[in-house]
Amino acid sequence: MAGEEEEKNNHAAEVAYARLVSHFSHHHRTTNDNTREDDQVVARMHSLSQVLEEFTGPVERRTVGVRSVVCIAKKLIERGGDEENNVEKRHFGYSILQRLLISSAKTSSEEEEIFMKNEFTNIISNELRLTSRDGAKVPYPLKSKVAQITAEFIKREGSTAWIAFSETIARMLRSADAYECELGAIIARYVAEDVALHSDEVFADKVRDLLGGITQTIGEVTGAMREAWERHFSNNNVGAPEMQKASENCALAVLEAISVYAEWAPLVPLVRSGLVDICCVALLVRLLISLLISRFSLLALLPMMMHNFWINHLNIHREDKLYKNILYV
Repeated sequence: MAGEEEEKNNHAAEVAYARLVSHFSHHHRTTNDNTREDDQVVARMHSLSQVLEEFTGPVERRTVGVRSVVCIAKKLIERGGDEENNVEKRHFGYSILQRLLISSAKTSSEEEEIFMKNEFTNIISNELRLTSRDGAKVPYPLKSKVAQITAEFIKREGSTAWIAFSETIARMLRSADAYECELGAIIARYVAEDVALHSDEVFADKVRDLLGGITQTIGEVTGAMREAWERHFSNNNVGAPEMQKASENCALAVLEAISVYAEWAPLVPLVRSGLVDICCVALLVRLLISLLISRFSLLALLPMMMHNFWINHLNIHREDKLYKNILYV
């Protein structure tokens, strides 16, 4: 009986996956009728929204089981194939996983809880490794989705998951690779932002537990942030333009994470980590640059101002002379 049920679920998953893949294949065909093309896009987005609701909506409305949904999402996020279609397909797969984490948090059975924890631990570990490896090939929307899924899983599982992943996040922040470091900073920001600043969105019984876990590892994470900012802020004018841009994005992501921690974290670990010092240095550098720019701007305008003054001065004398000549005529 269990075998028949599993076979039925597998068949339903295969049918649902085939239906989904058809939405991401050859949908960029051009047509002379713009209205018809817009209608096709709207119909396609409506169909995808329906599928998302069937997969991750309330339990009574779901047409596919949790195991099958996870299996479908894992197929969607696989790399390879046409790049443009693959990006959209992977983004939708990540959206399924994210919505599943949120919607299943209060309704999962004990068996599903164990399955979700094991599956998502493996998925997230694999995605963090692959996303860091691929670097510039990964568009920001996909990178952001990976970070959001990681944050949602940590919020769902509590301090145990955060402490387990904090070592990975600290290692990513200390990485010399700007893309890997940026991903680590985004994850650290999302977790702290949701738990410390938007705690209403986290289940009440998890807030205190998560805050305790984040506070426990704050020294390690903030120390890694300081190292990351120093490294990539100093590298943003070195190397190829592509690497300069990557370092700039990484330094900005780290500063955004620091600003979130500064909203709630105790002052002592922030001072010990050196974050306060580097923020003061950053503000001082910005002030000096602003003063230099202002000074050079005035110096650049000075010749033009003098030139205009002398022209106007001569014109004044000419006008006076002309006025006197008129008087004496």
